[in-house]
Amino acid sequence: YKDYVKDTFGYDCKINLVEAYTNASGFSEKRKTDGLVVVGTVNYDVPFQFRLIFVESDNGITITTFTPGHKNETSAAVAAMMYKRYEHDIEQARLKFKSEVEKNGYYAMNEKLQKKQEFNGVTKQFLNFNTDSIDDLDKFKKEFKPVMHLKGDAFNQQLQNLINKYPEIKKSMKYDFIAYYDKDENRETVANYVWNLQKTTNDTMKLHPGNKSIIFYKDKVSASQLDEHKRLQSDSQEISISGGENN
Repeated sequence: YKDYVKDTFGYDCKINLVEAYTNASGFSEKRKTDGLVVVGTVNYDVPFQFRLIFVESDNGITITTFTPGHKNETSAAVAAMMYKRYEHDIEQARLKFKSEVEKNGYYAMNEKLQKKQEFNGVTKQFLNFNTDSIDDLDKFKKEFKPVMHLKGDAFNQQLQNLINKYPEIKKSMKYDFIAYYDKDENRETVANYVWNLQKTTNDTMKLHPGNKSIIFYKDKVSASQLDEHKRLQSDSQEISISGGENN
């Protein structure tokens, strides 16, 4: 994992989570795949969360990716670059959301859990942020990796050149504004609050390109409920509203 991060992005990282899993694709024991999920934080100017999956292969383990070009994996770094470029605007939106929900008694994910999310992109209090990358690992290393290491105007100019060449990295920016509510709070009350929250945050949100979602989770996890990957999941449905894209 650390070698992959160093080779692909040129930075060191801290590992936050190593988790074993078994995926069953049929009834036969031979149809099961064992593997590991590793999640860490890459020590970039804007630290980003990075998730990598390893599978059993020839009596060892090997990296597996969702796309041949590692698009899903490199999207974490592209998100961090876009956050760095538009940090003032994104932080303005995050802090606006934070101030609105905190004064009404809602709160952020526990910081220790936040760093264990199986997520590719930038994670901050009340916000998960990601975007698309290009489906070509070699091209990423050649075109994006050098830009990651630039600062100031040089970084902004070179990243803008990449945005002009690959407009999807800006158009596909996705903001998940996330808050938690107490397990004893009435779900309908929270749902109404989430709906009305759009009005108080809309002026700030609509200034930024990409898709915005507001998601509230009940602050309770039940050990009896596991998701398809055998991970603990919330015992209640999320309450969410998705905003339209503004390019």
